[in-house]
Amino acid sequence: MLKRFATRYGIWLGLALIVSAQNMLVRVSRGSAIDLQWDLFHELVYWSVWALFAQVIIRMVQRWPFDRGSAQRSLVPHLVAMLLIAPLQITTTYATHLAIIDLVGLVPAGKAGAWFAARGPGIVWGSFTGALYYWVIVGVYQAVRYRRLATRLGAELAQAQLDALRTQLQPHFLFNALNSATGLTTTEPARANRVLLKLSELLRATLDRTAPHEVPLRQELAQLEPYLEIQQIRFGPRLAIARELEPETLDALVPTLVLQPLVENAVRHGIEPNPAGGKVTIRSRASDGTLHLEVRDTGSGRPADRTGPEGIGLANTRARLTRLYGAQHQLELAPIPTGGAAVHIDIPLRRASPAV
Repeated sequence: MLKRFATRYGIWLGLALIVSAQNMLVRVSRGSAIDLQWDLFHELVYWSVWALFAQVIIRMVQRWPFDRGSAQRSLVPHLVAMLLIAPLQITTTYATHLAIIDLVGLVPAGKAGAWFAARGPGIVWGSFTGALYYWVIVGVYQAVRYRRLATRLGAELAQAQLDALRTQLQPHFLFNALNSATGLTTTEPARANRVLLKLSELLRATLDRTAPHEVPLRQELAQLEPYLEIQQIRFGPRLAIARELEPETLDALVPTLVLQPLVENAVRHGIEPNPAGGKVTIRSRASDGTLHLEVRDTGSGRPADRTGPEGIGLANTRARLTRLYGAQHQLELAPIPTGGAAVHIDIPLRRASPAV
């Protein structure tokens, strides 16, 4: 809390120095002598007092924010606070100013009362400007508050999207994997155990809430391996997996679990409906500061769907990419003339920090 106040006071101190510099430059431009007491010292006191009263105003905004539906209820408390704080702030400024210069002997004996009485016009003027500053502080803090809220909501939305992705592992895949394990139990128990082991690894990685939003491509591929192995056990020779990965892309950061829904889409719509099966290829390359990822299949399943509305997996992936990279990404689903389809993803190329 002390650190936060020190940061806020630093902003007010910077403002005081800017206004002081302005006062001095105006005097110099007019050929007048610089008055350090009023051009510098008074401004430091004035804005320091505002730094204290700003904390009260911030508490007021926290208690009575100008949110939708509460703005009218908040207006009256703020008007009352403005009428109290504006004259109190300028009065406190002059009182503090007087106390300090009197302490160092700059006020003649018995003249403190007269000095303060002479500040009457300044108090009137300062009350009006203080009322304006009150609403400036309210507006700035409200804007900062909305920005923080938007940032927090953005982070929560990104986390919610990642959680949704973690829990969207297609039920049909889970059922098929379990059915495959059951069918292999009597004929090939070793392979059945292998399916269950990889399914356990896949679920553990998928449901891990401690995983970051981005991981190196190398780690993403490792997380994908249990899924690929289960599918290859299920489909046998009908499914071939190819990896065409440029070595320099393996330490590039990619969204966690970005490949699994794309590969699942390729297997489900490209390989599974095709009696002859096919091949799924995972590609990565880098060029001009961009990481290019591609998942393609050679199947012919449901070609019409490839140009129609996106499924849940692709829609979630697109939403996550938008959240993470904004306009600095591309996702394209396109049919391949020779059969099958390809999903292309372009994201900014950023490297994972080397391990210390």
